[in-house]
Amino acid sequence: MFQKIFTREVKIGLLAVVCGFVLFFGCNYLKGINIFNPMNCYFAKYENLGGLIVSSPVYIKGYKVGQVSEIRYDFTKDVPFVVTLDIDMDVTLPEGTVAELQDDGLLGGKCINLVIDNHKTAYAKSGDTLAVSTKLGVVDMLTGTLVPKVESAVSSADSLMKALNKIANSKQVTNSLNSVEKITSNLETTTTDLKKVVKNDVPKVMTDVDKAAVNLAKVGEKVNNLKIEETVDGVNNAVAEFNAVVKKINSSEGSAGMLLNDPSLYNNLTDASRNIDELIKDVKSNPKRYVHFSVFGKKDKKD
Repeated sequence: MFQKIFTREVKIGLLAVVCGFVLFFGCNYLKGINIFNPMNCYFAKYENLGGLIVSSPVYIKGYKVGQVSEIRYDFTKDVPFVVTLDIDMDVTLPEGTVAELQDDGLLGGKCINLVIDNHKTAYAKSGDTLAVSTKLGVVDMLTGTLVPKVESAVSSADSLMKALNKIANSKQVTNSLNSVEKITSNLETTTTDLKKVVKNDVPKVMTDVDKAAVNLAKVGEKVNNLKIEETVDGVNNAVAEFNAVVKKINSSEGSAGMLLNDPSLYNNLTDASRNIDELIKDVKSNPKRYVHFSVFGKKDKKD
């Protein structure tokens, strides 16, 4: 009889049912849905999901209490998305609970965080629609604040690069670079010449300086050997004697003093000089009066 009941077709049917159940259970398990645990159902409406998908987690203060079980949409409405939230029956949500859409970590997708008000005494029922809000994530904040600044910086950098390119291509910069190149070439030539001078002439100069230093040392030794003090004393004595002579002359002592200081002698010398001058003039005018000369020795009788 059992053989008639569990025929081949029945066995295949039972195997198909079991496989279907296992497949259904496995898929829900992979999605995080426990079909054996009853859940409360809540709804939330959003204008933009930002990447929220079915099986996205639902948290309360960082603890997972449920997940997104279904997403329906109608793009003819201003708020097109209706999200179904399955929450554990052990969790009761006060009225005014907000379903906040936010990022699930830095690299994760989206999640819903339930913000509850513990001061409320009334609770939401299964099937109620919760209030919603959207919290900007790190990427959104960077996109909203950093991207405009980056764009402005890029625009400024582009303007700066254009200005620098214009300056770099100007004739003034080209001429300046050519001048710098010439100056560099001249400096290289000057450096080469200076090296030659240092290599060839400086040793000779240093040798001459050494010789001059040796000669100067010898001169110094000779000067040290001279009797400078005796010479200075002799000069001082000569000066003292000369001063004494001058003093005597000024005091009318001796022949020289009397000659220089006696005015009558000066007057006599002046008169004598005048008489001599007259005598010379008379001699020139009347030479025969003073000189008698004859070839034959005959004396002229005339005056």
